[in-house]
Amino acid sequence: LRTFRRFQERALSDYSENRNRTDLPGTSHLSHALAHGEIHPRTLLAELGTGEGAEVFRKEIAWREFYADVLYRNPHTLDDYYEPRYAGMRYADPVTDADKLAAWQQGKTGYPIVDAAMRQLNQTGWMHNRSRMIVASFLVKDLHFEWQLGARYFEQKLTDFDPASNSHGWQWTAGCGTDASPYYRVFNPVLQGVKFDPSGEYVRKFVPELSHIDGAKVHEPWELIDGYAHGYPERIVDHSQERDEALRRLEEIKK
Repeated sequence: LRTFRRFQERALSDYSENRNRTDLPGTSHLSHALAHGEIHPRTLLAELGTGEGAEVFRKEIAWREFYADVLYRNPHTLDDYYEPRYAGMRYADPVTDADKLAAWQQGKTGYPIVDAAMRQLNQTGWMHNRSRMIVASFLVKDLHFEWQLGARYFEQKLTDFDPASNSHGWQWTAGCGTDASPYYRVFNPVLQGVKFDPSGEYVRKFVPELSHIDGAKVHEPWELIDGYAHGYPERIVDHSQERDEALRRLEEIKK
């Protein structure tokens, strides 16, 4: 309840604008309380009030309850596809491409916003919601792994793990869930970083190899002479090429 009160005071009025900013404390920080049953959604809804921020937060609570209902009625979707045709897509082999999977897990992909998010998860047991979408898109559409691999890793690491939100959040990004983000929507990790960590503070906090780079330039260290001066890894894939490859694989299952 104290966490909820603090959220109402510090962030609710600007929630609609700041909830996606990885460098700001713009979220509610109530995911643990909700996941572990320490507070009921109705308790939150009863005291939300009005305003744009309250309305957006109300919708986020509704999404959480919606996913719980979807999983209850479709229990196979905990680790299987809600939209079955995506099971037929060509995916990377986690054994053959184990090095790429490990780079994603360890936050060493060479894409700063992805790596900052994964390191936040590994170090703290939590990850910003926008970051969860960014790393999910990167795993599925840049590295071409099945969403279940990411969902299982999140289950191991998240201290606010919720089975319905986790599985269906992943399926939303992977394009195979309910009301999912279209598969052809591939997050550009550089643009996502610039938009949602405009000053680069989030990256510098979790990726110390880039702490010498000021401002938004931190999202493209390959453009700087000293970008790799402190041992930051080079990009493991070319995003533009892998985006095209992801769309080709989508066309295959359409046919």
